[in-house]
Amino acid sequence: GNGLYNVGVENAWGHHAAEWRGNPTLSLSICNDKAELLSTDETWETALSKTTVYNDLYSGEHFDARNIGAPVSWRKAIYSSAPPKGKFKICKCQPIREFESLSPVHIWQSEKGWVFDFGRNISGYTQIDLSTKAGQELIITHLEDVDEKGNLKYNGLNIYQKAPFQQDKIIGNGKRVLWKPQFTYYGFRYVELEGLLEPPTKQTLTAIFVHQDVEKIGEFACSDKTLNDIYQAGIASTYSNMFYALTDCPTREKLGWTNDAQASLEQMFFNFDCERFFEKWLVDICDTMNKEGNLAGIAPSPDWGYAMGPVCNGIVFTLPYELYKYTNNQKAMRYALPYMKRYFAYLKNSKSSDFRLNDWARPKPLDEEGYETEKEFIRRVYLYIFSKIFIEFGEAYEEECKSAELALKEYIVNGKCRLETQTAVSVCIVLGIGNKATLSKQLLEILNENGNVFNCGSFGTPFFFKALLEIGRSDLAYKIITSDEEPSYKAWLNQGATTLWETFHEDLRTRSKNHHMFSCVLYFFIEGICGLQQKDEKTFLFDPQFLEKLSFAECSKKTKFGEVALHWQREGKQINVRIKAKGKLVVIYGKERIKNTEKIIHL
Repeated sequence: GNGLYNVGVENAWGHHAAEWRGNPTLSLSICNDKAELLSTDETWETALSKTTVYNDLYSGEHFDARNIGAPVSWRKAIYSSAPPKGKFKICKCQPIREFESLSPVHIWQSEKGWVFDFGRNISGYTQIDLSTKAGQELIITHLEDVDEKGNLKYNGLNIYQKAPFQQDKIIGNGKRVLWKPQFTYYGFRYVELEGLLEPPTKQTLTAIFVHQDVEKIGEFACSDKTLNDIYQAGIASTYSNMFYALTDCPTREKLGWTNDAQASLEQMFFNFDCERFFEKWLVDICDTMNKEGNLAGIAPSPDWGYAMGPVCNGIVFTLPYELYKYTNNQKAMRYALPYMKRYFAYLKNSKSSDFRLNDWARPKPLDEEGYETEKEFIRRVYLYIFSKIFIEFGEAYEEECKSAELALKEYIVNGKCRLETQTAVSVCIVLGIGNKATLSKQLLEILNENGNVFNCGSFGTPFFFKALLEIGRSDLAYKIITSDEEPSYKAWLNQGATTLWETFHEDLRTRSKNHHMFSCVLYFFIEGICGLQQKDEKTFLFDPQFLEKLSFAECSKKTKFGEVALHWQREGKQINVRIKAKGKLVVIYGKERIKNTEKIIHL
């Protein structure tokens, strides 16, 4: 199939004009010791499929059942001595597999055909099982939403390409057709089937959840159903975006947006065995670096997206660093180091006004002048974080670190941050820039002034939750997360969400409903609710803030060094705690956030 590397439909990102476009190729060599037993030489032949007559990653796949068993035209597979450009590199990550089959929970007739509701938003495709008439044309369209009349609703997801969107076509042969796509996938909950001659049954279409075969190693649960549902939605969104890159959504783009990834790295490393997956994607990220030392905002990139700034490009630092922190993978850091140095030099000499993104996807209710975090502030934040990562790995960047810290402190006036945004103040608290007590009061004042409404984007949200944890206000984070009023995670659930969405506000142009970008809240559940923080690959800190509205919370994680499991249960003012650490894992006990009125009994 064509996949990402031979997109023929014109789209906004330029895949159709990429230098590396070309027909699918195969190179095979089987060896025993030093002897080559089999290889793809000039004796091999190939033929185009007579049944799969079209496939495109974004548009869909066309299947002509009339050609089943028809003779094909064979030709020599090798028709040029010039090999494809580029380098062969090992694909280290796990394969993509089918994981779950879903039957429709509701079926109804629409203006064009029949709509199947599979109850959950997933990545994958549908399998059709239908007796057809010869020449009968069936059209299967996959989308995330329906309107008030029950018809499919695009939400602007189809505006970036000049072709049908997420749509399969089948031509019947007068017999039973049992078929599913082989070379594409979609993001969807609802499917419309056109061309039926009689009403369908629940067996007509089956939805199949498809994603990378990455093991889930982390668990979380508590006494609040809302938090449990948000956690499961975050897990589903993450899985839906594992396709050889950490994509932003399985619908309109299917692109490895690196700002989305930076926002959700921590929860992924806690919840998933994603070391091999990220090793592979790190190669794609580094491959986007141009001669100036800049990186694309998506990886892989068809030479598009070089003006996004460090909100995206910081991934070349944060990804190998998190790989080291959570898995002790030093090889990835060594691989990325020369790219990190080149990007650091580029960022140091760049102008923040050249960057397109700052605190991307911030909620709209307070979208007024004065509520946006300056791009220059964000640039300085990343220079400071990057230099500290260099120092931790023995690189001589002490002077750069001091310079970056001084540049950040220019934003501090009388202990407060002169940028009156939740994001900026949260960043200063977490990084220790300014007076913690003064900054804590400033953050609470900002929240109080706007009615404790959440107002951070993909850059600021991870800092925001960590800042509230740092100042001992996990209860406030809990209140914001579970508010019924927008913007909040619970407001998504109230609207029927089964995955996390791209925006907290209604965007009539492009509102994706399967994004992992705001899934950093899942790691807050571990840190701020269970009280367990992972410090490195073998060390955990138990330092809880027992939320009064919860009667229990628990989490666990499997690692290559052992397993850790935590459960706390409230019984009046007494807290019963059970912690198990197996293998080489160590749990350190902290008591800074425990109230004097709470008595902890360790079991």
